[in-house]
Amino acid sequence: MTKKTHKDQIDLSRLLIESLIKKSIKNLKTDPHRSLRTLVEFGQEYARESKQKEFFNVCSYMLENEESGYYSLLENAVAFGKEENIMDFGINIGYEGLIKGVSRAKGYEAQLGFLLPWMTYFYQEEDSVIEFDEEFYTRTIDFLIKRGTHFYFMDFNHPDMKKILSLAKKFKKASFLILLKPEDLTPEVISLLDKASNVLVSIETGSTEENEMLLPLFAKLRKKKILYSVHRHFGEDTSEEIEKFDWITPIMEGGFLFCLLIPDASLTEEKKKKLHEKVSRSRLEQVHPFILFDVPGDASYVGNWLKGGESTVYINEKGECIRHFGEEPFLKILETPLT
Repeated sequence: MTKKTHKDQIDLSRLLIESLIKKSIKNLKTDPHRSLRTLVEFGQEYARESKQKEFFNVCSYMLENEESGYYSLLENAVAFGKEENIMDFGINIGYEGLIKGVSRAKGYEAQLGFLLPWMTYFYQEEDSVIEFDEEFYTRTIDFLIKRGTHFYFMDFNHPDMKKILSLAKKFKKASFLILLKPEDLTPEVISLLDKASNVLVSIETGSTEENEMLLPLFAKLRKKKILYSVHRHFGEDTSEEIEKFDWITPIMEGGFLFCLLIPDASLTEEKKKKLHEKVSRSRLEQVHPFILFDVPGDASYVGNWLKGGESTVYINEKGECIRHFGEEPFLKILETPLT
């Protein structure tokens, strides 16, 4: 009898989770509160490690608030998103990454001598004109996903969506969050996104006046049942405006899932800390029908919570890392064989 390879083996746990989520998505349309609590209760029962149990216990506590904005978030996701998009994007991060991936990474971390990332942020320097190197990103993600990393941010000046979505198609068990400007979402790109179930796009926002112009674009995406988020890059000069959140008022009911805040290097450590505290309080208050995410602050917090240390990696188009892997440059680490 031929022995099944790792690729051929059926992941019964994933099948069980997919089955439960499919059922919950149907029930969310009639009873979102009960359906969401059922999902969290399943997570509490399924969780094996203390960190996983702690996460689901916090979720359960928060959902005792019948007025929670997160019920509206789930209703929007079900009403305006495809079932396979909700499942693949969420399961790839939660189950493949934060459960299986973190566990798989431990052995490699012992071998390599440093923590592997739970999330990797690919970005392009502001003045860079280097074209998207699909071979480099394929090699890098192949290295990382085999060692437990299943969540990737893609933040490029002029994203080549055909190549990025081709990359996402190669790695179906990874989730890709692609940051775009409104003008990047052409009819051709929207058509390509229609078939990308493990991708979530995020749309760049700006001032109050600029944001009012985004509503027709949101309507187009909802009509195509394409899930989306929004984000804002900012620095020291606009930090006070960001913290007031007035700029988001015109699109408050825009149906997006996340609002991602991405400060640049000019923001002081004191203001970064203040911002993270404000974002954390806002999430606990559950007043918004979306989840606020302080990208560097929350990524660092999750990494420390999961792994006991900083593990997020930021990689530019040259393969240079803000956080180095031990003493070796990242491209050298890619040559390390699996054992």
